[in-house]
Amino acid sequence: MLENFQARTELKLQWTTIKNSGPATARNAGVEISSGPWIGFLDADVIPNPDWVETALKLIRNHPNAGALEGRTEVTQRGQATPFTHQTANTEGGRYPTCNLIVRKNLAHFHQAYKIPFREDTDLAFSILESGYPIIFATELAVDPRPCLKLFSSIYPGTTLLL
Repeated sequence: MLENFQARTELKLQWTTIKNSGPATARNAGVEISSGPWIGFLDADVIPNPDWVETALKLIRNHPNAGALEGRTEVTQRGQATPFTHQTANTEGGRYPTCNLIVRKNLAHFHQAYKIPFREDTDLAFSILESGYPIIFATELAVDPRPCLKLFSSIYPGTTLLL
C-alpha cells in the first residue's frame, strides 16, 4: 500500500517493519527513522479527514508550546462493532488514543513493556503531561475508525466463526 502511495506523491516516505514486538516497539522504531520535529500517529483502521495533514500543520503552528495534539475520533459505523473490533470514540478529549495523535518527536517514546495494544498510548500521554507539556484536543483533526474483522481473524486464526 505504501509503495503505491509513494509512486503517486512527491512526499518522501519512510517505513519499517517490526515483527511480533508489540505496538510500543514498532512505534519507537518508526519514530527513530523519522526526520521531522513532530510525529503523526494514525491507526491502520481509521479514515482521516481529507485535510488531516493540512489541519495538523496549522495546529502545530497555532500551538507552539504543545507536547501533543489529540484529534477527535468519531465512530460512524458502530453497528458493525463486535467484541473483537477496536472502535473507541474520542469526542471530548482526555483519552489520548494513538489512532489520532500528533506528538513532538523528542517526547514520542513508548514504554516497550507494553507487548499488546492496550494503554501504551495513555502511558505516553501521561509522560508528556508529567514533562510539563499540554496536550491540546482539536475537534477539527478528525478520523473515523472502521471495523477490521479480516485483520483480527488473520492474527487469531480460527476466530472467524465468532465474528
